[in-house]
Amino acid sequence: MSFLEFFLFVSLFFAILKILFNKSVNYYFIYGIVRLKKGLNFIKSLSGIKFFKYFETISYYLGIFLLAFGVSMVFYGTFKLKAMFAPIIPGMEIQGVKIPLLETVISIFIIALIHEISHGILIARNNLELKSWGFMFFGPFLGAFVEPDEKEIEKLDKKKKIYYLDDRLFFALWNITNLKNS
Repeated sequence: MSFLEFFLFVSLFFAILKILFNKSVNYYFIYGIVRLKKGLNFIKSLSGIKFFKYFETISYYLGIFLLAFGVSMVFYGTFKLKAMFAPIIPGMEIQGVKIPLLETVISIFIIALIHEISHGILIARNNLELKSWGFMFFGPFLGAFVEPDEKEIEKLDKKKKIYYLDDRLFFALWNITNLKNS
């Protein structure tokens, strides 16, 4: 399946969803969003697991450390005139290895879904309202989201806001580790 065929398939899929579930789907040819209420209770039930109590604290300190490490690597590379990071562009060939396009898009979607569910878990863990969750596409790229009540998040103290925003780093590292080992 080519990239264009994949895009047309995803766009057609969202068009059908729009016909079937009109109110919860926003669809335009180039992008679409599906908002779901089903599954919110499952996300709330995950928030009761004891692991997520420690997860908040670990991700807070790990996020600060890794942010400082990343910035220091950029400065180190700048002063040594070395490339410390290189973009991996799906569909391109890097040192004889072609990065698969569709598999990359699907992998990013799965990682984004886990990432967003982790946001939902921490939102529920802090007794905040989670309005909806869902998935989307923009062109050929797939994504996911959770929709908290922004007014409730604004009421949080700074440390709790950082817990909520910083969990993405912990789950990103967890996903990378698991993808590497599989």
